[in-house]
Amino acid sequence: MHSDMSNYHQGNDYTTQRSQFPFYSNPYEELPPPPRPPQRGKPTMAVIVLLVIGFLVVSMVGWLGALPMLTRIGQVPTATVAPAPTPSPTQTLASPSVFITSPTAGSKVSLTTIVRGAAFNIPKGEELWVLMVVDGVKGYYPQSGPIEVENDSTWGLDVTVGTDKDHGRKFEIYTVLVDKNGRSAIDKYFVQTPSANYVGINTLPEGIKPMSRVDVIRG
Repeated sequence: MHSDMSNYHQGNDYTTQRSQFPFYSNPYEELPPPPRPPQRGKPTMAVIVLLVIGFLVVSMVGWLGALPMLTRIGQVPTATVAPAPTPSPTQTLASPSVFITSPTAGSKVSLTTIVRGAAFNIPKGEELWVLMVVDGVKGYYPQSGPIEVENDSTWGLDVTVGTDKDHGRKFEIYTVLVDKNGRSAIDKYFVQTPSANYVGINTLPEGIKPMSRVDVIRG
C-alpha cells in the first residue's frame, strides 16, 4: 500500500501533472507577471552621429541653393543720389588799381615824354585818363586819351609837359578813372580853341577819380 500511495503521489504530483496536462493550474500558485510590451532600443552613438551629419548636409544644400539668390540681391544696383550743388560764394569785384611805373618820382622829363604804367580791374563803362597839374597854376589839364590798356595790363601814353619856357618847373602827373559824367567835363576842356591859355578843369567832378600820382621836373 505504501508503494501504492507513493505511486499515487507520484501520479498526483503537480510537476507531473503540469507536464502531462499543460492546462492544469494550481489555484494556490501565484500567477506569473504579465508580459511587458516590447521596448524600443535606445539610440546608439552611431545613430546620433548619422543624424547630425544628415542635418548638416541638408543645411549645406539649402544654403548653397540660396547662394545665387543672395548674389543677385547683392548685385541689384542702388539708386545714386546726386549731391546737392554747393552754392558758389557771391563774387566780389576787385577794386580797380592803376600804377605809374615811368617816369619815377623826382625825375627830370623832356617836353614830350611817355608815361607808362599798369592798370587792373577797370570797371566796364569807365575810362583811364592822364591829367597834368603845373606848379603854381590852378586846374587839371587832360592829356590825349583815353588810355588803352593792353592784354597784359600795361599801358603807355605820350604827354606834353608844359612849354619850352618851363625848364626846371615841377609838374604833377595824375592817372584818373573817368565815368560818363567825368567824360563830359573832359570833352568841354577840349572844345576850347587851341592856345597857350588853355583853362584847366578847376575842380574835379564826382565822375573823375584820381588813382595814382607822380611828381616830376621839366628838364
